[in-house]
Amino acid sequence: MADASDAAQARIFLDQLDTEIDVLSQRIESTEALADRARTDHQRRLTDQLGAEVAGLRGELFEVHRLVDALVFRFPEVIRRDPPALA
Repeated sequence: MADASDAAQARIFLDQLDTEIDVLSQRIESTEALADRARTDHQRRLTDQLGAEVAGLRGELFEVHRLVDALVFRFPEVIRRDPPALA
């Protein structure tokens, strides 16, 4: 079992990674919407540029998910187990 301070740091890092996942996901969604509009307007060059940006963002998102997986593997205690909601 990891030292309590290591687990606390891992929890903070995991929270930051979760935030980064949200930000990247939103950026991907927005950029895809722009690419769709550019495609509709037959702006091939812009469509290609935005497509390349989406690919790069997806690569970043993949890497952040990989970091989350590695962190959880090393510190399984960082996963919050929220109590079930009362009905």
